[in-house]
Amino acid sequence: EETGAYEFAPKSQQEIMRAIDYLREQKSVQIDFSGFAGSSMLRAMDFAQGAAYALGIQPQKIAEKTFVFRCQVLDPNQEMFME
Repeated sequence: EETGAYEFAPKSQQEIMRAIDYLREQKSVQIDFSGFAGSSMLRAMDFAQGAAYALGIQPQKIAEKTFVFRCQVLDPNQEMFME
């Protein structure tokens, strides 16, 4: 499936951090976690999803072990907090 996002298939925590750096630059990424096994895959997914949450990004599952993290451009005139 074509997502228009930078694609990553990390096999280490360091490679996931590179994908998170793209998110910090407001670039959408697709991460395939199938390079990890068992509990290390769960840790990698938790790390990526936690980073996305901190950046205000909601991941979308597109396959069994693949997620798209889409960045949204914020309107600087939009209020950040509800009164």
